[in-house]
Amino acid sequence: MTDSNRTQITYIKESVYGVTPNTPQMQELRITGESLNKNINNKVSAEIRADRQVTDLVQTSKTATGDINFELSYGTFDDFLQSALFSTDWSTPLAVSGTDIAADATGLTSSSTNFVAAGIQVGQMIKVDGFTGNTANNRIYRVTSVSNNDLNLSPAPAAVDAAGETVTIKGSYIRNGVTKNSFTVEKGFLEISEYFKYIGMIVNTMSLTIKSEEILTGSFGLIGKDASLSGSSLDATPTAATTTEVLNAVDDVASIREAGTEVTSPNYVEELTIELNNNLRSRFAVGSDALTSIGTGKCDITGSLKTYFGDSSLMDKFIAGSKTSIDFTVKDAAGNAYLIDLPEVKFDSANVVAQGQDQDVFAEMNYRAIRDAVYGFTIQVCKFP
Repeated sequence: MTDSNRTQITYIKESVYGVTPNTPQMQELRITGESLNKNINNKVSAEIRADRQVTDLVQTSKTATGDINFELSYGTFDDFLQSALFSTDWSTPLAVSGTDIAADATGLTSSSTNFVAAGIQVGQMIKVDGFTGNTANNRIYRVTSVSNNDLNLSPAPAAVDAAGETVTIKGSYIRNGVTKNSFTVEKGFLEISEYFKYIGMIVNTMSLTIKSEEILTGSFGLIGKDASLSGSSLDATPTAATTTEVLNAVDDVASIREAGTEVTSPNYVEELTIELNNNLRSRFAVGSDALTSIGTGKCDITGSLKTYFGDSSLMDKFIAGSKTSIDFTVKDAAGNAYLIDLPEVKFDSANVVAQGQDQDVFAEMNYRAIRDAVYGFTIQVCKFP
C-alpha cells in the first residue's frame, strides 16, 4: 500500500520531443493533486465464431494524459505557463536603472538610458519604481510606444517628475506563440519506490481561478507520447521545489482591471476565471502504437468575470458587443508578482438573476479573448521579481 502524501512529481524540459535528456536533473513540482495516466486503447476482435466466444482483445494505441492541479505561487510553474502559451521563452528580464529617467505627461524620458537597447517592447507591462518626489508614479504600466529615449505609457504617469532619482524598470513576459515545449514528467510513489515516466508531455489546457475567500488555484491538462513504469527514479536527487508563498484572493490580488480600470464599487469582483485550450490532437501512424507527434490547434481563451451587480456598465458592453480588456495582478508578500493580460476580449454571454430570497444578485459575464490588432497577441503573462 502507498499513501498519496508520499507522491512526488518531477519534470524536465525535452530538447527533442519525447526524448528524456541523458542523466536528467529533474525539478520537483508543487501540486495539490494529479490524474496522470497511461491510456491504452483496445479493439475487440469482430470475428464471428460458432461458439459465440470473443477471439481476442488487441491493443491498438497508447497515450499519456492527465491533469496537474496546483495552488499558484511565484516562480513555480513558469515552464508550464510557457508550454501553455506555446511561447519560445520568457523574455530577458529588464534591468534598467538610471538617474537620467524622468516622468512627463505621456510616459518616461531619458537623456542617456536607451530604452530600445534595454529590450523594452511595445505592449509589454513594466514595473517602474524609484520616484521619490511623486511616488504615485511607481506602478505597473503598459508600453504603448518605445524609442531610444522615450516611452509612452498607459496609463500616463500620475505627475511630472524631473530626472535625478534612481528609477528602475523591471519585467519579463511570455506571449502566445507557435513553439511546442514538451516535458518528461515523473510521478513517484516514494513509499514503494515505483515511478511512472511520461514522455512528450505538452500543456493542452490551463485553468486559473481567483475566488473570494479562497486560495488561487489552477490546473494544467497534459497530452503526451507514452508512459512507462520503473522501480527506479530518473533522478534520485531532484532540484527542490520552490518555497514561495501560496497566493490567495484575500491579501495577494493587487489588481483586477477591465478596460484598464480597476473593477471595484459597486461591481466588486466575486470570482474571475481563465480557461486556455490549445486544441491539441494526437497523431498516429501505421507501425506504431505510440504517438508519432501532436497536432496543434487554435489558442482558445475563455473565462468568466462574476461581480456583484451594482450597475449596468458590464452588461452594456455585452449588449453592444463592445471590445474591452481584462488583466489582473497577483503579488506575494515578498513583492514577487504576476500579471496576466488579455488586451482584447468580448463578452459572449451574460446572466443577471435573482435566484431566491436573501441573496446577492451577481452579474456573471462570460468572455472570449481575441487577437489584439495593435499588439498582435491574445494573452501575455508578465512577471516582476
